[in-house]
Amino acid sequence: LAGVEFPNINNTADAAIGEFIHVTVAYLSMIVMIVFYERSNLAYRKKLLEVAQQDDLTALPNRTAFYARLKAMLDSAKTTRTPFTLIYIDLDNFKPINDDYGHAIGDRVLKVFADRLRKSVRQQDFVCRLAGDEFAILLSETIDSRIAGLVMDRLGRQMQQPINFRNGQSVSIAASTGMAYYPHDATSLEALLHVADERMYDNKRETRHLSTSGHATAPMSN
Repeated sequence: LAGVEFPNINNTADAAIGEFIHVTVAYLSMIVMIVFYERSNLAYRKKLLEVAQQDDLTALPNRTAFYARLKAMLDSAKTTRTPFTLIYIDLDNFKPINDDYGHAIGDRVLKVFADRLRKSVRQQDFVCRLAGDEFAILLSETIDSRIAGLVMDRLGRQMQQPINFRNGQSVSIAASTGMAYYPHDATSLEALLHVADERMYDNKRETRHLSTSGHATAPMSN
């Protein structure tokens, strides 16, 4: 209208409130975006860590996870003086299974064996696949060899059952083990690994000797 002067909206109270709301919304939006990004990034990093520490075939923790857990148990044991047991496990005559039946059957055997290991331990214990047909168990709070013996007895009973396949084939498996007790046998990571490894290979050599001499061998030996 002629002669009427309209006020500048930027100079009104409503404009100041609008600008305040705009800035506040923009600020809050940035905070939400940052929080969402950080949470997504944290979840992504956690997923990457899980993948990096998991065996693809058996879904067990892998060698990286094993060393991390063993180191953590050693660090804790130095303070709490809580004993634990390391068990190395190596399947006997696994290569002929791959050669005679094929790698698909060999992979299936490893999966079944991994599942039997899970069923043989307690909830607080740690089972992993180190590589190939090599596995390891960390038994927590084992004051003496009785708990380890019970675990091996359970696994031994499961090993007596052959692994059956849909095509009618059946495979029997056996394994050699080596145990090292903290702190009785050793108190360092390297020494514990060495003791368990030596005892496992001693056990494997004894099994081979009994086999070549014509003596029957148990499906699972300690």
